[in-house]
Amino acid sequence: DMEARVWDLVGDVEAPGECVHTLGWESGAITDVAYTPCARLILTSTHHPRADKNFYRVLVWSAVSGRLCRWYDGHNGTIVSWSWHPNPEEESSAHIMATASHDGTIRLWDIAGEPSGAGKHTLLCDAYSGAPVYRSHSGGPQMTGAPSAVAYRPNVGDVLAVASVDGAVR
Repeated sequence: DMEARVWDLVGDVEAPGECVHTLGWESGAITDVAYTPCARLILTSTHHPRADKNFYRVLVWSAVSGRLCRWYDGHNGTIVSWSWHPNPEEESSAHIMATASHDGTIRLWDIAGEPSGAGKHTLLCDAYSGAPVYRSHSGGPQMTGAPSAVAYRPNVGDVLAVASVDGAVR
C-alpha cells in the first residue's frame, strides 16, 4: 500500500499494538525504514516507477508528529543499503548517512529534519567508473559491480566498507 507504519509495541503512546503513525507520500513503494541515531527522525527509502522517470528517494519524517520534513533525491536505482555514521555526538557527523544503490553509486547525505524541502547528497562515489570518495592508492576502478551493502567502521566512522555484486568488499 506504499506506506510505512509506526507501531506502539508496549503502550507508551497508544494502546499496545496500535499504529502511532502512517508514513505515506506519493513516492512509491517503501523499500527500507530506519530511525536516526537520536530517534527524533524516521527515514524511509522509496521506489516509484513512472512512465517519464523512476524516482528513488530518502524521505525524512518526524518521529513525534509523523509529518514529512524533507526528501533526498539523487539515486537512479533502488537504494539497497544504508549505514549511519557511528559518532553522532561529533558535530561534523551528527546525521551523516551512507547509501548504496543499484545505480552503481554510493552517496553520503547530511540528513536534516528541518522542513525545508529537497536536500542534496554531500559526496558521491560512482562505483562503475571508479570515481572514489577518496583516492585509492591503485588509481583504478574501485569495483566492477554495483554496491550491495555499506557499513561504517563501528565507534570511529573513519572507514566505510562497501560490498558489491562482484563479490568483493572494499
